[in-house]
Amino acid sequence: MKSGFLALLLGLSWSGLALAQGGFDEGFDMNIASPEAPTEATSAEPEAEADLPKAWDFYGFAKTDFGYSYEKQDPEKPLSKLRETLNLTFDYKFSDSWRTRINGNAFYDGAYGINGTDLYTQEVLDAYQQEVELRDTYLEGELGAGFSIKMGRQVIAWGQSDASQINDMANPRDNREMGMVDLEDARIPVIASMLSLDQGSWRTDLIAIHEFRANKTAPVGSEFDPLIGLRTTGVTVGDEQKPNSGGEWAARALALFNGGDLGFYASHTYNDQFYLGFDSLSLATGSPQLTLAPQYAWVDSVGVAGNKVLGSLLIKGEYAQKKGLRVNRADVGTQAVALIQSGRYPANLTWGPSSEAIQAWAERDQEQYMFGVEYMGVTDLVLTLEADYTHIKNWDETISSKENQFLAFSTLSYSAINDRLNSRLVWIQFVNGDGGVYRYSLDYDWLEGLNIAGGLVVFRSPGPDALIEAYKNNDRFTLAAKYSF
Repeated sequence: MKSGFLALLLGLSWSGLALAQGGFDEGFDMNIASPEAPTEATSAEPEAEADLPKAWDFYGFAKTDFGYSYEKQDPEKPLSKLRETLNLTFDYKFSDSWRTRINGNAFYDGAYGINGTDLYTQEVLDAYQQEVELRDTYLEGELGAGFSIKMGRQVIAWGQSDASQINDMANPRDNREMGMVDLEDARIPVIASMLSLDQGSWRTDLIAIHEFRANKTAPVGSEFDPLIGLRTTGVTVGDEQKPNSGGEWAARALALFNGGDLGFYASHTYNDQFYLGFDSLSLATGSPQLTLAPQYAWVDSVGVAGNKVLGSLLIKGEYAQKKGLRVNRADVGTQAVALIQSGRYPANLTWGPSSEAIQAWAERDQEQYMFGVEYMGVTDLVLTLEADYTHIKNWDETISSKENQFLAFSTLSYSAINDRLNSRLVWIQFVNGDGGVYRYSLDYDWLEGLNIAGGLVVFRSPGPDALIEAYKNNDRFTLAAKYSF
C-alpha cells in the first residue's frame, strides 16, 4: 500500500511541458504625430509601419524524446519512449492593459507502435501513446486602482518548495513519469479566476477554481503504477470516482521587502491525489473479491512561506497545516478476512460502498515543513538544498503511511560557453530508508533555436520494503532534440 504514496511525495511525478518564452515586452507607441507637424516617421510611411510593435505573437516548439530502460533488457519492448511533441502559443495584446494567450500541446509516442500495442494495457496506451490538450489559455488585464484579473486555464505556482506540494494547492500534477521532470513542468493548468490587488509592498490574490482536474497518475500495467504493490495482493482497483467541479478556492497575502518576501496562504480545495475508498466485497464468485476505488476529498490548508537573500545565499522556508486529509488504512485485508470468517453471511452476498462494511481510509490532520538554501556564490553554478518533513497527527498502526516522512531534495546546475551548455544533477532521497531517485542531464544550444539534450535517470532501492523497490529497474537513458520557433 505504501508504494501508492510515492507519487504524492515526489510531487515530482512531474511531467508536463514548459512554455516557450513569449512576449508582451514591447508596448504600443501611443504618441501619434499631428498632421500639422509631420515628422520623419510620418514622411516615410513604409518605415514607420515596420517599426510599430506587433499586437500579436505566434511561437512554439517541436520536440523529439527518446528513452531506453536499460535495466529491463526486455527484447519485446526495446523502446521506453519515442515521443513527438508539438507545443503552440498565440499571444494577443488588446492594449497596454489587456492581453490573452492560447496554448496547446499535443504528443504522439511511436514507441508503443514499434514495440507492438498488444504488449500494453489499454490504460497504458490511453495515458502515454497520444494526447491533445489545451493548456495555458486565459485573458488577463488591469481593472484600475491596483486591481487586476486573470481568467481561464492557468498555472498558479505558490510557495517555496521545489519538491513537495505544501501551500501550492491550486494545480494538480502530472505524475505519470516519476522523477523524470521538475515540479515546475509538472503542474497541470486549471480553469480559474484570479483577482489580484497590488498595494506597493503588498499583493493580495483571491482565486476561484472552476475545474476539477486530478493528478495524472501512471495506470495499471505501466512502469510507474503507484498501486502495483496493492494489485499483487489480489485487490481489484475499481473505476475512479471524480467529484463535480466548483467550490474550490485559494487565497494569498504576499508582503514584499528588501531582499525577500513573506506569504500567508489559505485554501479549500480537493486533494488532487486520490485515496482508496471501499467499493465492494463479493463472495458470489467462489473466492472473496475486494474492490477499492480511487476517490477524492476536500482538504483545508493554511500556511506561510518566505525567502530572504543573504549575500550569495537564498534562504527559504515553508509550513502548512492540512485538515481533513484522508489517508489509506493498512488493515483493509484484515477487516475483509474477519468479515468473511464471521460466518454470518451467505456465500453469494456482495457488500456495496453504502454498506460501510469495510473502512478503507481514515481522516487525519497533517503538518508539512520545508527548509531550503540556494547558493550562487560561484560564477555559473547554482546549488540548491531542500529538506521536507511531513507529520501525520493522531497516527496509529492502522495507517498505511508512516507517521513521519522525510524527503531531501538537491540540485546542482552549471552553465558554460555563454550559457549554451548546461548541466544539471538532481538528487531526491527518502531518508526513511525508502531509496532515492537521481537524474543527470546535459543540454547544448547547438544552433539558433535547436537544443540537444541527453541524460540518465537512476532509481535506487535499499531493500524489499522500500518505496522505490517496485521501480528499481526503471533506470533510463534519455535523448531529446527541441526546435523552438
